[in-house]
Amino acid sequence: MQSYDTIFGELFLAVQTSGIFEDSKTFVDMKPRFAAEVILEQFNSKSNEAGFDLKSFVLEHFEMPEQSST
Repeated sequence: MQSYDTIFGELFLAVQTSGIFEDSKTFVDMKPRFAAEVILEQFNSKSNEAGFDLKSFVLEHFEMPEQSST
């Protein structure tokens, strides 16, 4: 299985450097809701639009990991 940095390229870099999540592991633990090609096409299309919200985009296209109760 390929790593998220290989699969999602610029999107991965944007998420990891943006600080939208408390730690860098959150995004890689998220499950894509759509095929990577679809997500990347939409990211490339929308990311340069005025008012683009990276966190909203990620939450729309990926499922948050389940929280374990300890």
